[in-house]
Amino acid sequence: MDGSDGIIMDSRQIVLVTGASSGIGKAAAELFAKSGYVVYGTSRHGRYETIGPQGAAFTLLPMTLQDETTVQAAVKYVLSRHSRIDILVNAAGSGIAGAVEETSADEAREQFDVLFFGNVRVLNYVLPAMRAAGRGLVINVGSVASFFPLPFQGMYSAAKVALFSMTCALRVEMKPFGVKCCQIEPGDAKTNFTARRVLTKKSRNTAYGASFLRALYEIERSEMAGKDPAHYAEAIVKAARMKNPPARICPDFQYRALRVFSSILPWRAFEKVIAAMYLTKDPPHGWDLKHCIGGQQYYGRIESHHGTAQLPCISGPSGVGRDHRSAAQSGHGRAVSDELSAVGVSGDAGSREKGRDVGAGHLLEHAEKSAARHTDHG
Repeated sequence: MDGSDGIIMDSRQIVLVTGASSGIGKAAAELFAKSGYVVYGTSRHGRYETIGPQGAAFTLLPMTLQDETTVQAAVKYVLSRHSRIDILVNAAGSGIAGAVEETSADEAREQFDVLFFGNVRVLNYVLPAMRAAGRGLVINVGSVASFFPLPFQGMYSAAKVALFSMTCALRVEMKPFGVKCCQIEPGDAKTNFTARRVLTKKSRNTAYGASFLRALYEIERSEMAGKDPAHYAEAIVKAARMKNPPARICPDFQYRALRVFSSILPWRAFEKVIAAMYLTKDPPHGWDLKHCIGGQQYYGRIESHHGTAQLPCISGPSGVGRDHRSAAQSGHGRAVSDELSAVGVSGDAGSREKGRDVGAGHLLEHAEKSAARHTDHG
């Protein structure tokens, strides 16, 4: 029912979820709605319409994280109807890929503008209301990249590290006002995030050759074989019901093990694990690379300026095949083989093919044993 000032009197908790048109954000918004919360989601394409299946519908508001006017308007809309926001879930995201050297400052800034500064803009307008109410919960959706930096996704990883650091600071600042904060750190999820990844402009003529393609292929292969967004939505709703959620919640045991592993091993050893997982396996024959490069759709060959190394021919709509070259034949392949030998993985082609499963898996086994001794997610 409406109060005399137009405020909707509702005893249910009010939730605002950014990035709610797809992926983890949408799954979280629907699960909150299904669980009895009053839910507002945001999207660049929101039109104040009700979306979602029956029993899990929510209102989608227009918001562009880079546009402070739209951020202010969306938050004001919710506050004008309910006078409060009990739970904020910052789930909007985007991804760019490219070597650090081949990422311009403008491209890096655009990545941070969504993943970090966009969240800051939302917090600027939501936190005053939570502080005034003396209660509230902020759930930032981070990534395992905050402790497991991915090669050729350095800016994405850096933004997630920054988000976690800010979350930790926010917890201390807001505690006296009864506002709690935590960060959910998903692993690989099967969403349209993969299809929307943008390659930096210089990636079209990358100097990093096969290393770039191997890393990009493994990242995207893992994402497409990843968990359903609903899995991480459950972790978000579970966190909302916790009396005192920890700073960091990693829903997947294997990634919690990896985090423990990263904290107890010297970084040089951890680098070998990253190399074994992402830089040793060539994309399979016929793998298509259809990405936006510099903001424009691009189909075709990514040229290499990396000596005489031959890259796989990246097929476009016509289905042109690719010419593979064994990693062991290149200087890069020999270097990787040497690195893997140091952690107990053979440098022959067969072992390299199984490098992710054997080398990293063997090391993760030790990490899982360590993680089993840690009972919390924080």
